[in-house]
Amino acid sequence: MKKLLLLISIILISFIPVFSANAISETRYLRVINSETAFYSDENDESFLFYLPYTYYVKVIKIKENYLHVELLPENAPSLDGYVKKNDLYEDGQEVVSPYPSLTIKTLNDCAFYKDKYCSNAMTYLFKDRSLNYYGYYKSGENQFVYFVSYNGKLGYVKESDVIPFDIVHHPNVLTFLEESDIAPETVSTFSPEESEDYTNNHETLKLVIVILLMLAGALALFIAIFPKKPKKEENYYDENDFF
Repeated sequence: MKKLLLLISIILISFIPVFSANAISETRYLRVINSETAFYSDENDESFLFYLPYTYYVKVIKIKENYLHVELLPENAPSLDGYVKKNDLYEDGQEVVSPYPSLTIKTLNDCAFYKDKYCSNAMTYLFKDRSLNYYGYYKSGENQFVYFVSYNGKLGYVKESDVIPFDIVHHPNVLTFLEESDIAPETVSTFSPEESEDYTNNHETLKLVIVILLMLAGALALFIAIFPKKPKKEENYYDENDFF
């Protein structure tokens, strides 16, 4: 009997670390490693709300079959819980302070505050200079950005054109999920991809014009060196003294 009790005790003790490990793994912070990590209100694709901010963290509440139940923890805004697909987050093992951006954005003008990401159902209207807590963004098929925000305890969307432009600084933790050569600048600008492309095209065009002008100048210099200007023929002018 004593041997049986000892054996049961050993078995129970051996399971304690496993339970503890599972409990710890379900409360760890995982990192957003691309700019299109989707956040859902439920465990299905139809409940998509917005994309999470790149380089920041979410807190894992519970591990589900295909999703992770997570919590967003901005410092100066209400926390928000939802779901992210298991394979879309990364554990970098770093100490996490201020896991989620505490970002306040302001309305640029009087505008609508929408219930849906397609901006088809306005809940209310906001006056200019109203403060909104930022959570993430959505990009429509027309390349229009809308932002998922909270205002006076309500959650909804505002159009990019209705808010003052802002920047999101990367989380200060090292980007261990990237190769050193791939690490982007710390600040993500809010200018559009089209503006970036125009700038690149104009820059390349200017460089091409400069190269062509330099080539023409070189060709002209070579031509002058090979074919020097002929000396001007001497001309005799009539002088009455020539006859005496």
